[in-house]
Amino acid sequence: MDELNQGAPAPGAESNEQSSSTAEANALHGAIELLAQGYLEQSTAAFRAVLESYPNCVEAREFLEVAYKASSEDRAPVDVVKALKTGSEAFSEGRQREAIEVWKQCLAEEPANRLLQKLVLLSTTWSKERRNAYAHEVLSRQAGLMNEARAEEVEALVKVAETVHPESGPEDTIALEPPVPSTGPAEEARQETGAKKAAVESATAPIATSSRGDVTRRPLGRAHRRSAWPIAGLAIGIALLSVVIGYGVFPRDGSIPSGRLESAAQLASSGQHLQAVSAYDAILEQFGDHVEVYLGRGRARLAAADTEAGLADLEMALRIDPGNSAIAEEIADVLYSEGNFVPAIEYYEKAFSGGGGSVEARYRTAVSLVQVGRGDDALEPLAFVVERDPAHGEARFLLGQLLNERGRYPEAERALREAQPHVEAGSDFLAELGVALLEQGRLDEAEEGARSFIQSYPSDPRARAILGEVYLVREQYEPARDQLIQALRIDPREPRAQIALGRTWLAIGKIRQDAQDLAKARQILESAKGVHEGKRLLALGQVAMAEGDLKAAESLLLQSIERGGSPLAAHLSLAEVRTRSQDLAGAAEHLQRASAVDPQDASISLSLAIVYIQLRETSRAAEQFLKTIHAIGLLSPAGADSGPVVLPEPYVPLPRRFDVNRAIRDAYGDVLKRTADDPTASELKTLAELTSFVLAG
Repeated sequence: MDELNQGAPAPGAESNEQSSSTAEANALHGAIELLAQGYLEQSTAAFRAVLESYPNCVEAREFLEVAYKASSEDRAPVDVVKALKTGSEAFSEGRQREAIEVWKQCLAEEPANRLLQKLVLLSTTWSKERRNAYAHEVLSRQAGLMNEARAEEVEALVKVAETVHPESGPEDTIALEPPVPSTGPAEEARQETGAKKAAVESATAPIATSSRGDVTRRPLGRAHRRSAWPIAGLAIGIALLSVVIGYGVFPRDGSIPSGRLESAAQLASSGQHLQAVSAYDAILEQFGDHVEVYLGRGRARLAAADTEAGLADLEMALRIDPGNSAIAEEIADVLYSEGNFVPAIEYYEKAFSGGGGSVEARYRTAVSLVQVGRGDDALEPLAFVVERDPAHGEARFLLGQLLNERGRYPEAERALREAQPHVEAGSDFLAELGVALLEQGRLDEAEEGARSFIQSYPSDPRARAILGEVYLVREQYEPARDQLIQALRIDPREPRAQIALGRTWLAIGKIRQDAQDLAKARQILESAKGVHEGKRLLALGQVAMAEGDLKAAESLLLQSIERGGSPLAAHLSLAEVRTRSQDLAGAAEHLQRASAVDPQDASISLSLAIVYIQLRETSRAAEQFLKTIHAIGLLSPAGADSGPVVLPEPYVPLPRRFDVNRAIRDAYGDVLKRTADDPTASELKTLAELTSFVLAG
């Protein structure tokens, strides 16, 4: 116990962690084997099972998308050779996410290709142990993979490998002989020259970091700390692999001797970061400012956990080359991973200003904007991401969340359903989809989803909150109260459940005319924590109105609009407050504002007609009565023998002994006395003269 209190691991904790890691690796390997053998449905289920047990297993998430792509009947054929080259070019230009998606398309075309599997695994994993295992298989002679590979596959692997620097000593290196080519003397000469060139260039390869962070269930938590990817002996492996393709990787200014840069880069590649910094210091002192030197030193400092100095070097490199979007994005990535979202946004915008920047950078920009409370601004970069990368499930999911928060529920539902094939359909997904369905009034679907949610995640309070709200909308107040209380027993701070339970007690109190029930509603809403303030104030205003405190009700309702509460609901409640206060002109003003939000609501136009007839503004009353009749679908006279036509319940209290048929006749009769050919009054008379109307409720 003392060890735990002091932060030391409990006995056996390390072995348990290793056991869990091994089990995760084994489960992942089994799922990949099913994919390789063409068992697509079984592999899809297996990858889902891995994510259920290990939700942060990024490889399983990526391979689940591969399995989806491989099983899709609409999948277009892929030219693997061309796609591999395209992916390599994208990766080398800093568009890592785009490259990964291209390589996943290749793997969907050839799911049994072991080298393509390792390429996707190496470029996406953040597990140090599994990365070492993948690298060992790629570099091992016994695997025989390199001898069978296409040059494009090798090129892609080299580019991924160059983003890695080893931290192990020489004793951990992996011996590798270059693949044996079937060539003649000319090719042998070319390879000899390429080998010499590659041995030099591999030592100078810059250290980069992946743009892909670990994926959590909530996309807003994707920010991660940058770290180098250690693979034992990879520098030797890169040098030998480069024999196959022989290309240059590190552009340098000719005034600096190549050996000096090579030596500094080699120190960084071997994990000697402080020595590398010293070597770059000497180069700067002797040869002055050069972009590649500041980049090299900055990356070495970042790898040595000197974030402030590393960022300063990257910023200096950008000052020397201000139009370099890749450097701007790299700086932004470091800031993002450190949680410094405001400056990260600024540097991402610099990367985008010249038309550069990767798709994944747009996603990280959106996450950063959300983190600093600029959700509206996040919609544009998210739209860009989903247009360029339709399989980016996290972006679609975050888009759905933001649209839900902004009340754009049909769009939110569409974004969430489009995200579903590409993300884990876990509790967060079910909660967001349930809200989108509930707020659209699709109560049967929302109830079905909530019950499934409860069955899958019985300890998640959001499931019962959604079911409770379904009952509340149906005016089934007792079951609504039971579900909402259960939700708050699981989590007393569940936002929607707190507001909904307050509204439920309000409805019960109004039906029973019970002050104690209203007091319960007020108490819940006044003490609610972590809820949407606009919604809380709106419900409190409605409670105050039910308690007869009209002055407090008006103040709370106006505050709710200022704090983002529903303007429609607030203006309708304010219209009721003004009507009860005998301020009919004020009631008409709020009803007009409500009508501007929802012009198709027949109850609003009917409420306006009732207010205008009391104000003796008969022209306006006739106009609103006619609008109401049109809204309920009555376009021709119903006839005296057809029975009464039901009008909706108005939002304002009715005056005493109110007769809707007499009010309609008074409206068009008064207008026609003054203007015999008034078109609105004439049509209203035609529709209403032989029709009987009744009010609902």
